[in-house]
Amino acid sequence: MKLLLFVLFVTFVTQVHAFFKEIPDTCQGLFKTDECSKCQLTVWDKLKNPDPCSSTLTYIREMDDIIEGSNETMEPYDLKFVKKTTESYCQKDFQCDQEKAEKIYNEIQDACEQELSVKLNWSENPKNYNKTIYMAYMTFIAYYNGGIPQREAFCAKSGSGGKL
Repeated sequence: MKLLLFVLFVTFVTQVHAFFKEIPDTCQGLFKTDECSKCQLTVWDKLKNPDPCSSTLTYIREMDDIIEGSNETMEPYDLKFVKKTTESYCQKDFQCDQEKAEKIYNEIQDACEQELSVKLNWSENPKNYNKTIYMAYMTFIAYYNGGIPQREAFCAKSGSGGKL
């Protein structure tokens, strides 16, 4: 079971890493609009400047730095960058507590109240979703579910102190 979860995680990280490489340089470019809404600006800020409270986004940013510093490309199913990223990520100081995490995802909820009230059919192809609504959900999930527990899972040790 642990192996399956790890494989799913590596697949997710690889896909999100590829997504981050394609993010335009502006909010307007990401959402293809002349002027970004309050929700779009909040999502943009959380993606471009991830807080450590989003372990997933911070982990992927760490992986980007490691891959760029190596002058190599990430090959599918090659775990060397996952291993290097995990070691580097887990050695860094983690500045996130429950209060800070709640403040961040409440900010996302407040800015994107309308977008987060729209029900999505999660079985549809995400390319068919309204991008602002989809990105609001994904950003909220990245901070709500991807915080303190995820950091602990990334950096978990066995009972003897070794890696899992």
